[in-house]
Amino acid sequence: MEYKINLKRAQEILMPFSAPRNRENVKLGEAYNRVLSKDIIARENFPSFDMALTDGYAVIASDTLNAGLDTPVTLKTLEDIPAGKVPTETLTHGFASKIHAGAMIPNGADAVVRYAETQFTFDSVTLLSEVSVGENISKTGSQIVAGTVLAERGIRVTPAVAAKLAGQGITEVEVYLKPRIGIISTGSELVAFDNTPEQGKKRDSNRFAIEAALKDLGCDTFFLGLDFEDNTQAILDLINSGRGLDAMISTGGTGAGDRDYMTSAFDAMGAFTLTWGGDFAPCGSFAFATIGITPLIALPGDIDNALILLYAVISPALRKLSGLNEYGHKPIRVKLAEDYERSGEATLLLPGKIEIVSGEALIRVQPDDYDVIAVIEPGTESLLKKGSALTAFPVRQ
Repeated sequence: MEYKINLKRAQEILMPFSAPRNRENVKLGEAYNRVLSKDIIARENFPSFDMALTDGYAVIASDTLNAGLDTPVTLKTLEDIPAGKVPTETLTHGFASKIHAGAMIPNGADAVVRYAETQFTFDSVTLLSEVSVGENISKTGSQIVAGTVLAERGIRVTPAVAAKLAGQGITEVEVYLKPRIGIISTGSELVAFDNTPEQGKKRDSNRFAIEAALKDLGCDTFFLGLDFEDNTQAILDLINSGRGLDAMISTGGTGAGDRDYMTSAFDAMGAFTLTWGGDFAPCGSFAFATIGITPLIALPGDIDNALILLYAVISPALRKLSGLNEYGHKPIRVKLAEDYERSGEATLLLPGKIEIVSGEALIRVQPDDYDVIAVIEPGTESLLKKGSALTAFPVRQ
């Protein structure tokens, strides 16, 4: 077992146990934000025909030579081609066809002049600018080529990806199952959230904070129960009820006191404890263990520390478990919006809200409702001045 590991090691230690588990086929309409489990190959070229990129007039480019405000060129109009209509006329020199964005380019045409660069009547058009061959035309297969990778394994189905898949007539996709995460709350001071607490007790709110964060990260959650007895056997029973899930996360019971039972429960069930505690702040006490390939993640009872650990340390492993190719944090550069005085010498995780001011990303420190976490490395000055540059990462990516 490792003790007091640094931030980088804490982010890495669960990776060997975070390979995506299973797959399923889902309808495209149900695939939003799911992670593709195999490459999807394009069935067709897109566009499947030479297509106008703008409203205007389809022309032969050489007919527009030297066209300008002082030297306009007038052509006769053959037809009007709306999107979805197959042109009926072949263009020859001296003629143009009115055309709309998304419409098929007629035979003979090799460019499109935008409406704004023309003056037109019912049967003719005057061109006020010259165009080159291929201008304002999307050639067949210029955006998607049949037989090439349309969407890669390990990416999320975003609205843009869904549109590409639908455009190819793909109605069903294979995706990784969402990580199935069990949640355990511990603490003799806790009562169920829907009960009225007696004096000295409090409702279990940690469960819902962890559940919301996990769902935000694309996981399915299962509440395994509340251990309000604070004993090893009760925790063992809850962990055993979650066997078969992809991971389990608990809050509370990770300290060094005589009523902190999470690590003793790990030992009692034969789990392999990977680490206890970190050399960074804030983190409180935490422990990572495994039963076979199933991670057991014991977070502190303080929900602020637990959530920072979840986002800063555990979320990359959960993204990998989801099947994402890019599961690591994506660093950004930010500047402090105001002076900040740090305490201690350890690596500091600083949650905050991003503000864009004069084109710069500023972080305003706040312990809740944050969207980024900045990392302040050891050895920096205790007083960080307004405008100091920091590396941060978004909590949602």
